[in-house]
Amino acid sequence: METNITLVEGLLDPGFIFSKDELKKYSDGQILKQILEDSSGETERFEFKLGLYSFNPQTQKKTFNTKLVSNIAKKATSFANTPSHKSSYIMIGVADSDSYNASDLGIEPFKIGPISIVGIKRDLTLSGKSIDEYYQHYFSALSQEPVSEEMMTMLKDIKSYTYNGATVLSIKIDNTGKPEPYNGKYYRREGTNTVELNVPDLICLTQNLQKHMDD
Repeated sequence: METNITLVEGLLDPGFIFSKDELKKYSDGQILKQILEDSSGETERFEFKLGLYSFNPQTQKKTFNTKLVSNIAKKATSFANTPSHKSSYIMIGVADSDSYNASDLGIEPFKIGPISIVGIKRDLTLSGKSIDEYYQHYFSALSQEPVSEEMMTMLKDIKSYTYNGATVLSIKIDNTGKPEPYNGKYYRREGTNTVELNVPDLICLTQNLQKHMDD
């Protein structure tokens, strides 16, 4: 539960902070519900992914999306390059719009505010894998990504939270105190966009990250 307490303290706005004693009363599901209600959709600190598998309902083709793993790694570096005293999160099993097709698999999403929760049951159904095999497939694809050791450690540190029968995966990203490259280039988060940095921006980022870590 201590991990969940830390998660909520890092996510919720200053006006909505539970004390640690209060947080101990809440289940994983209640905490996840509050987190997603607080996020109000994708923002500078939240990135939602429906799942790691692509599915074409017309052809019934199911594919592990390695490009999505690359996208997650790249966005993680952009989070790390956006100075903040709060952690950022990439959440798998969550859609920020109605553009999903999980219902074609007999999985009905449910809403928390504007956010649609599918959970990783969609991916497990598509892949036919156990949860351990699913993780290993992700880790194997992730190992090919051109990120630093610090970023790789964060990307592999997956937490799971279950609400209303749906399990959502959460990857927490923090600043590392230095600019984090993805494949030799540097990015930052601006709203819901991932923006490449030019040289002056990179110099400014380096100074800001160092100042941020000293604060």
